[in-house]
Amino acid sequence: MDHDRIPGATTARSSGWLRALVYATLIVACAPAAATGWVKLLARTAAEQFQEDDLRMFLEAGRDALNAAGPPKTVEWSNPKNRTGGSFLVVGEATRSGLPCRRIKFATYAPGYPNPPKTWTTWTVCKVDDRWKVADTK
Repeated sequence: MDHDRIPGATTARSSGWLRALVYATLIVACAPAAATGWVKLLARTAAEQFQEDDLRMFLEAGRDALNAAGPPKTVEWSNPKNRTGGSFLVVGEATRSGLPCRRIKFATYAPGYPNPPKTWTTWTVCKVDDRWKVADTK
């Protein structure tokens, strides 16, 4: 995972695990074997129930939403085998420190968590060297 910070970015100390989730969500390349190490980073979210195939689908959907051309549209994913899923939606674009940035909103569900999800999370991410990096968790 890439832990570089965006210049001028703000973070919330109490949202450290959320920041870690976004890093896991938005990295450009994902080796399936590495996905299993993310489970502890996803604590207290529906994603803590994800299996390796769920994480792969989750990451692909996030990348698809962020990299899509044209008007934003909801990118949904689901794994009926594990009863997991979620969705992503880009809700804004901007430039920060000369970098292309997007606001992305997402939610996930899994057994023991509401489906459809009752809460959405929104972050600003910026593209640096072909990777999406967290700029703001507010």
